[in-house]
Amino acid sequence: MGRRDYLGAAAAAPHQLKARLVLDADRDGLASGAERLWPARRLHCVRRSLVILAHPRPGSFSHALAEAAADALREVRHDVVVHDLHQEGFDPVQRVEGLDTTRSEGTAALSAGADELTAQHRLELCEAHTLIVVHPNWWGKPPAIMAGWMDRVLVPGVVYRLDDAAGEPAPLLTLRRLVVLNTGDTDPAREAEVFGDPLDLIWRRCVGGYLSGAEVRRMLAGPISGSTTEQRARWLCHAARLVRGLPIS
Repeated sequence: MGRRDYLGAAAAAPHQLKARLVLDADRDGLASGAERLWPARRLHCVRRSLVILAHPRPGSFSHALAEAAADALREVRHDVVVHDLHQEGFDPVQRVEGLDTTRSEGTAALSAGADELTAQHRLELCEAHTLIVVHPNWWGKPPAIMAGWMDRVLVPGVVYRLDDAAGEPAPLLTLRRLVVLNTGDTDPAREAEVFGDPLDLIWRRCVGGYLSGAEVRRMLAGPISGSTTEQRARWLCHAARLVRGLPIS
């Protein structure tokens, strides 16, 4: 199966019926006993993991990294869901209904300001053991579609509970590992020394701070332009080791 076919099949399959049932139950007022529907409260025999990819060009090196990460997880028997945000048409625009600062967990948190696809992503995140995010470095930030995914999926009631705006957020996810795979055309040393590596701050401190002690691992592959086949193969190997929790040289 080719890279595009692989990503397309993975993105089309996961849990659509379950997300629709949660949305319909909440919309129709039938969602009772949130503890039975709330995935973070369930025990799973299979480790479920999530790969989120944001790059508009099919066949990019970001796609190759996402595929390598998914393969590495499957080799250690994870049930892996891959979402290519551009391919599946994820809507990154936040809705007014999703702007609440305070929200507790429950089925309402899955559907607040969400279309069916966004609710599906939230549900899958709640069930994830490992989250992999793959995107290029654009002006020291994620692409707009990934930033919108963060705005719409990493929301109160899903990632954390906040009962009072003046209070402290309580993490909700059972996530064990966040792995961030970035590409860029700036040398990683220069990215850190000159620009302060803003993507590391975003993912490790801003997002990682809400993940209840989940291990955060990150790789910046670059410069991509002018890189050799051997360099790219090494980056793919490093990505697989990061995903598995192994050290890289």
